[in-house]
Amino acid sequence: MDFKILGPVSVRSNGRFRSISAHRQRKILAAMLVDPNRPVSTSQLVEVLWGEEPPLTAVQQVQNCVGALRRYLSETAVEAELTRISSSYFLELSVEQIDAVRFRQLCTDVRACARRGDLKEASQTARRALDLWSGEALEDVGSDALAPAVTRLEELRIGLVEEYSQIELARGNNAGVVVELSGWVTRHPYHEILHGQLALAMHHMGRTAEALDVLQGLQSRLRTELGIETGAFVKKVHRGLLDSHEGVGSHSGELIVAAEALNLLLSALEQLRFVAELLTSPGSLHRLGGPPVGAIVAPRPMVGELSTVAGRATRVAGGTAERAV
Repeated sequence: MDFKILGPVSVRSNGRFRSISAHRQRKILAAMLVDPNRPVSTSQLVEVLWGEEPPLTAVQQVQNCVGALRRYLSETAVEAELTRISSSYFLELSVEQIDAVRFRQLCTDVRACARRGDLKEASQTARRALDLWSGEALEDVGSDALAPAVTRLEELRIGLVEEYSQIELARGNNAGVVVELSGWVTRHPYHEILHGQLALAMHHMGRTAEALDVLQGLQSRLRTELGIETGAFVKKVHRGLLDSHEGVGSHSGELIVAAEALNLLLSALEQLRFVAELLTSPGSLHRLGGPPVGAIVAPRPMVGELSTVAGRATRVAGGTAERAV
């Protein structure tokens, strides 16, 4: 890669990435990199630099800045050519030279790995993609005209964080999910999926009380600050954590299957469906309203017993099983 926009805008020079000190040149380069290999009109560049109140000399200043940027790129010896086409400017380069393009490709690769069931490779690929970021997208640009491009990149990033956490939950890496998401929920205090995933990881580490605090804090913020309730996913996780304290008991040597246990069994079967969706359909997390892969909200001892519960439920002496449905 020769250009980075997933953080401060920088260009590779002599094997190192260096920022562009001239802020107008930096903005012009950013405008060309967010939508590579497409002409950018002079009027677009004027808007990028000054917004709705450009100076009278705006066009001349754009020409001067483009000329300075062309010389800078020539000095860095990157394989990119900045040319003028009528009233537009065109930066010709290989798209693989841009970190954002590489990031998008890795996101696609993550889903391909997950579909074929290679969760280890999916996890490693997602990690490589997230490590391309060194801050906020176009962190040092500060142009309202480029704000939509920044939003798109940040949404792709948070979407990959969700998928990465989902994969790690499926692999049983609960500690890793807690480390990854603890900072993200602080940065995104209203993001329900991330809070739910964090709570599930904590629960499976035996930190159910902390997990409930995470969800209750989210519920309180949404109600107090936005006047809304949590969605179906968070409600399902919250209910599952509360129900996990109940389960299978015994009475006079006979198995009594509690309604909660049967509900957990149904939940486990439902989540197997989510696994199948993830492995066979791209982008399933955003379409499905349910818990992430592997996030069965039963305590670990019970998870292992659910299959036997189903088999033995029909043999309860005297038909004393409590029916869940």
